[in-house]
Amino acid sequence: MGQSWAILFAWAGYRVCVFDPESAHVMTVFTEICKWVKELDADGATRRNRTVDDTLERISVTNSLTDCVTDSIYIQECLPGDSSLRSEILKQVDGVMGADTIVGSSGMTLPSLLSADLTNRRRFLTAHPVDPLIYTTCVELVPAPWTATESCDRTSQLMANIGQTPVMLLREQEGFAACGIESAILEAGYQLIKDGVCDVADVETGMTEGLGMWYWCMGMFDVQHLNRNGWQDFCIRGGDMVLGIQKDINFFERMGGDTARNIEKDLSVHVPLDQLQKGRRWRDRRLSSLIKFKNTLEQRDSQDGDI
Repeated sequence: MGQSWAILFAWAGYRVCVFDPESAHVMTVFTEICKWVKELDADGATRRNRTVDDTLERISVTNSLTDCVTDSIYIQECLPGDSSLRSEILKQVDGVMGADTIVGSSGMTLPSLLSADLTNRRRFLTAHPVDPLIYTTCVELVPAPWTATESCDRTSQLMANIGQTPVMLLREQEGFAACGIESAILEAGYQLIKDGVCDVADVETGMTEGLGMWYWCMGMFDVQHLNRNGWQDFCIRGGDMVLGIQKDINFFERMGGDTARNIEKDLSVHVPLDQLQKGRRWRDRRLSSLIKFKNTLEQRDSQDGDI
């Protein structure tokens, strides 16, 4: 995650400093960044017309937190999921950050839980990207109750500057926006398999060859707005159907047990557990191609004056 952020900011022309308290580890991180930038360039997957040398020249590493954050305009925290470790490091950052610096957390922890005791909590929010960050542009910006509006606005503009598409939540909510939607889709698919309605392959096909054909270019509300005579027409004509389906599906069950084992068994036919990295590369190549295709379509639509 941290490597992805570093590359995105460097591609956009910003100077980036990566911090890790262990000298050996931080040098390994830089080596991995160098390797990845070259691979992305070779694949034609860079978002900006910036050379490998120019990109890497903008990235430095350090094991000194003070050196890292001094004179920074923005800090992106990318620590592992342990919230206690995250809170500890953020307190250290809070003590050395500049008077105008904003801190964004990449994690899923509610920002109010991380920033309640920070002196600079008005300049703290969550900036949670959708994985894989290099190939997807959505980033959810989630304020704590005390986060200043200016901090949200500046972060939103910064994300736009580096090629991300910010989704600004009006208040914090467990699961945020994108992950909340994803959780509902996962639960629905899980129940179809558990109840013996479909097998894994057919549920996946329903997404890739059905809903996914819509969702790569428009959201769920736009889909029904266009399929019917506007969104309210869909609510009138389809509201009872949707409500009936929601009542019929047994939501709110924790996923696990035999159903989870059977799903993984079926998934592993196509991507065995020892070949997950190969599967990720397959995914990334397709996401990279989709980005190029979308950019081409958007340029054409802009020239033609389409919606």
